[in-house]
Amino acid sequence: MLSPIFFIKIKDNKIYLNETDFIPFSQTNIPEDSLGFKSNLDITWEVKSSFHDLDSKKIELEIANYSPDEFTSFLSQKLNPEIEKIEFKELLWSEVEPLLSYYKKIDLMHLCKEEQEKDDLSSSENKFQIQPQSLDFSTSSLNVPKKYHEVFNFLFSNIEFHDGYISFSEKFNFFNHPIEFKIFNPHLLKEFEYIKSYFPKVMGIKKFTVLADIEITDNRITERKATSPHIELIDHNFIEKISRKRILDFPKIKSDLEDSIFDLDELITMSDIPNIDSLPNQTEADVIKIFLEEREIRNQKQIEFLAFEKQSPKEKIKFNLKPKFGFIFLLEGKSNFYCWELLNDNATYIWSLKNSKPNETLLKKVEEIITQIALIGRQQYRKFYKENASTLDYSFHALYHDKVNVNPEVGFEDWKNNLEALLKNDLH
Repeated sequence: MLSPIFFIKIKDNKIYLNETDFIPFSQTNIPEDSLGFKSNLDITWEVKSSFHDLDSKKIELEIANYSPDEFTSFLSQKLNPEIEKIEFKELLWSEVEPLLSYYKKIDLMHLCKEEQEKDDLSSSENKFQIQPQSLDFSTSSLNVPKKYHEVFNFLFSNIEFHDGYISFSEKFNFFNHPIEFKIFNPHLLKEFEYIKSYFPKVMGIKKFTVLADIEITDNRITERKATSPHIELIDHNFIEKISRKRILDFPKIKSDLEDSIFDLDELITMSDIPNIDSLPNQTEADVIKIFLEEREIRNQKQIEFLAFEKQSPKEKIKFNLKPKFGFIFLLEGKSNFYCWELLNDNATYIWSLKNSKPNETLLKKVEEIITQIALIGRQQYRKFYKENASTLDYSFHALYHDKVNVNPEVGFEDWKNNLEALLKNDLH
């Protein structure tokens, strides 16, 4: 059973009563949308119970010590009787505020008791002392520090990245010049400057929220501090999201019709995001996995089979941008084949040369054909091939993705068997 005085830990928007049992902020009177506790702090409070309703399982707590020296009994505390709701009473804002990464002060003041400022204490102590009659004009109100708490939004495009922090300046009506701020995060790197246009795309916001505390004395900034719940989100996982976003944006890359087939390095060079050191290195197989994980692809099974079972180890998978994004696979059979599979398309196009020639010759021919298809369309190309097949130096075949919506398993097996037959028997 919890004693009248015990310990709590605050972590991940939860109130822990021991190592395993916790009460979420949603079951307390703490407005969870109005504050965030600093994740890098180990916050342990010694509390005392002022009221415990066994029927509603609600307990009222007052903080006895905001930084206890010893709290080993926390590990052995047991919930008996049960607690489902916690209400905090008479918090000290001067103790709570340094623990917060952001907050809306107006939403929290009803939880706090009034505190007498040190200046007020000294004033009351001196109230009944005899004051000297002479006036001292050596100090003025300018020397009294003025503190401001500002919450505002700032554009990602206007920040500058450094190793371990970002910097930016903002103008306020209470000061004559823009004030420069730094927000620290050990995951930040100077090279993020080259990819910062993708930060708002991944977060889904153009501006990030800043919580700033400023102290001004005698028209000088004597103290400043800024934090941001959005900048705190930037870590290794976030950078991985940017890398995935770059890949998912490959279909948006603009290219002329002179080149139709690209390798992965060429696509990365053509994308908006340069290949900086901090971005994870990704392979052609990774690209395909990301597309298949992030989007619903009607010909997913065909792409997986071609990429992970049939692609020749002699070459890397290649890509095309027009008429739409797709993949070019090298398949080995009775002869070599290049296979063209577009995202969400209804047919697999396969080519081989009639005469035994190097793969480079076949790839160049396929690139010319894809350029032709981008100009005239797939239907017109099939008509062209049917009318001219006997005079062309290559063979072509289209395998359709049948029964995709009716019976996808059977449709895939039919397609797979037709593909295997082509590889064994050649296209001639």
